Amino acid sequence: MTEFVKKIYNRLIAIFGKGWFFVATLVLFALNTMWLILSSNLLPYDEYYHIGIIRFYAQQWSPFISSQPAEMSLYGDVTRLPSYAYHYLMSFPYRFFDIFTYSETLIIIGLRIINLAIVIAGILLFRQLFLKAKTPKYLINIATLVFVSTPIVPLLAAQNNYDNLMFMITPIVLILAYKSVEEKLSVTNLLWLATAGMLATLTKHNFIVIFGAAIMYVLFILIKRHRGAIFGLLSASVKNSKKAGLVAGVVFVIVFGLFFERYGINAIKYKQVKVDCAKVQPVSVCENFSPWRRNQKALNNIPEQPLYGDPISFTSHWSTKLMRGYYAVFANIVPDNVNVPDPYGHYVFKKLLPLPITIGYILLSAGLISFVLKFKKLWHKNTLTHLTVVSSGVLLVSLWVFNYAFYLKYGQAYAIQGRYIVPMLLPLILLFATAIYELTKKSSLKWTRYILVSLVLLYCLSGGVVGWIIKSNDDWYWNNAVVFDFNRGAKNILKAVVPH
Repeated sequence: MTEFVKKIYNRLIAIFGKGWFFVATLVLFALNTMWLILSSNLLPYDEYYHIGIIRFYAQQWSPFISSQPAEMSLYGDVTRLPSYAYHYLMSFPYRFFDIFTYSETLIIIGLRIINLAIVIAGILLFRQLFLKAKTPKYLINIATLVFVSTPIVPLLAAQNNYDNLMFMITPIVLILAYKSVEEKLSVTNLLWLATAGMLATLTKHNFIVIFGAAIMYVLFILIKRHRGAIFGLLSASVKNSKKAGLVAGVVFVIVFGLFFERYGINAIKYKQVKVDCAKVQPVSVCENFSPWRRNQKALNNIPEQPLYGDPISFTSHWSTKLMRGYYAVFANIVPDNVNVPDPYGHYVFKKLLPLPITIGYILLSAGLISFVLKFKKLWHKNTLTHLTVVSSGVLLVSLWVFNYAFYLKYGQAYAIQGRYIVPMLLPLILLFATAIYELTKKSSLKWTRYILVSLVLLYCLSGGVVGWIIKSNDDWYWNNAVVFDFNRGAKNILKAVVPH
């Protein structure tokens, strides 16, 4: 029996290492995401917000908004919005689709498909980074399978959201950071690194912590390695860079100008990089913006004894909510009355599927334990480990600090969402998979590999959009008979085979 199990395991590992398995994983991901794209009426991570700003940018050619019309008050202040690059870039395909159809539904679906392509491009770029670090292909493919099977990933990729573009730029920044450390000192690489980081930050301001971590890591390594000779080496690199360096320099200057116009001016004029709506717009405008109105309401109703009053209890709540957020089954329900305070509706949450969340906790626990036990070996392994640990660590700490500071100010645990860690989720999964691989090299622990591979396969079969389909209602779908029939049929089949 042991030999039979071992033979199956070895066969599976051989399959996991094949190029076609990676392609099959992307196809599976695309099918999951397309199901949501073609089924869901309005996806829940503020898709209405992103569509509204994209639509507005489609009416002008400039990325700058000097004055804000009344109808844009629903989105807060957009004149000093630091995260605007995604909306501006997506306005161009919006214009293109608008030429051929008057249907807002078809335009949204077309833009969603572009978002799916952006995320797939990001996964391919991450794969290039992992291959540069000489990571075994079967570990890359297993990590990718776990990543795309995590329910939040197809849910996020299926909608119009700036997180998708930020996800794609993240591996570009990490690849450039990797090259800056691993290759000969090059001003061109450093310029491209800074340019990509600023573009990602203009896409979403949260990226500034990943960008800062990557830059600080690269500078630390280069200064430590070259010490006093670094300026001479940089000068020599400038002289030798020629055409490539000139192009990188020109693009850097242009992007730096855009970056300073938004972040620099915001910091100088308003003392904030993400400016509070009321510092720019009248309160009457800001009151139409749901998050601002929510925050003011919370500020006026701070409880005398907050539910999570100390850092320890808050951290427990924070980590649980983040983890459950990766498996959340919910939808955005649009009300019949568009004149209500929130015309784009409210969220409806359903119970999580027990199988993927349980397996998720098991895999995460195994990964964390393995990482702690094998930290020394992993840290000395390669630059990819350094970048993953430093960037992810800074991201997690900054997210906790932001959420806790927000909680202390408003008395409510708002804005705790797993999607904020998605840009670093794939390299983190790979890091944990590598740690498990290193720990289970001992013959006494190899049996655990059989269990973990079985759990990964089960995770794949019960993850993705399976929970969304099983728990969905008719008002989650586009108003289309074919969509209703497909989802009802799929729901009946999945309910018969997947615990729910």
